[in-house]
This record gives sequence, C-alpha cells and structure tokens, in this order.
Amino acid sequence: MNTRLGAGRFILWSALGVVVWSVAVIVSCHLVQGHGGANARELNWVISAVSAVFASVFYWLASRRLKDLNTPPWLVKVLAFPLLALILLPYLALVPGSQAENAYGPPQQPPGFGLLFIAWILIVVALLVSYPALVTYYETRHVLMNAVAP
Repeated sequence: MNTRLGAGRFILWSALGVVVWSVAVIVSCHLVQGHGGANARELNWVISAVSAVFASVFYWLASRRLKDLNTPPWLVKVLAFPLLALILLPYLALVPGSQAENAYGPPQQPPGFGLLFIAWILIVVALLVSYPALVTYYETRHVLMNAVAP
C-alpha cells in the first residue's frame, strides 16, 4: 500500500470529512436536544467526540499528504496552531507532490478530471453544510443552557 496521498485525493477526502462531520454534528444536536434530560455539558461531550474522530482522520490524511511532498509526516503537528494551519493547508491542497519515488514510496497516479471535479464539488458542499452545522450546535447549546430544570 502506498503511504503517499496526492493533492487531489487529499482535497477529496478532507472535503468529504467536513461534510460527514457537519452532518454528524447536526444529527448529534437533534438527538441530544430530543433527549429530555440532556444538558449543554452532554452536548459538548458528544460534539467533542465527533470532532476528535474527524481530527484524527484529518491528521492521518495530512501526514500522508506530507509524505507525498517528501516532508517528514511529524510536521502535521504544525496544523494544531491555527495561524500556521492557514498557511499550510493551501500548500497541502494545491502543490503537486514529487513525480518520482521518494523516501516514502512510489508516486501516486495523477487524479483524473472526474476525481478533481468531485473533489471541488465536495469543497463547495462542505462550505455550504458546515455553517448550518455550527449554527445548529450554537442554537442547541443556547437552548440547553437556558432550559429551566423541572
């Protein structure tokens, strides 16, 4: 198995991850709010768990992408700092990897037009669905924090 991940596949899987995370947040909020005795603390635990799973998958993808760029995968830790992540993420998404074999294995097959088209469509979907997920979380949290205990 090749441990390298090309830019197109990185974009595809990252965008798909954001879509799945957003849907999971919306569903989790509705389930927690529907549970009669739930409170904001329980909601925060559920959302934290969902986000931790997403973060783990994202860091795994980013470390594979760094291998494609012939960069040590431990540099993925830089993504934990938001300002540095803003600089590094466009680099990970747009810069092509080395076309020759590097220290981490043979090169990836270049993505076809169809894969890149789907990846960019998923980016748009991810942008469109992440905002409602955040709004749903904050509204649910607000409702739970202001709920009067019986």
